[in-house]
Amino acid sequence: MHYGPSVTLPDHWMDLSTAADYAGVPDCDLVDAVTARQVRAITTHPRRLGDWMVRMTDVERWARHRRLSVPC
Repeated sequence: MHYGPSVTLPDHWMDLSTAADYAGVPDCDLVDAVTARQVRAITTHPRRLGDWMVRMTDVERWARHRRLSVPC
């Protein structure tokens, strides 16, 4: 078992549900961020256009910015 700091790989891709869970936000907030072009997303299967994938680094950057901009 590894207890050291996690390493973020710049090309690690996640589906929206996994990414929202990773960022600790509701799925709908991440969907809103993707549709508002705050987080880049790709569709990996041409017949399933709603199945988006996002990069972990983009989600981390968005979540960090989101936490800083939300008043306490």
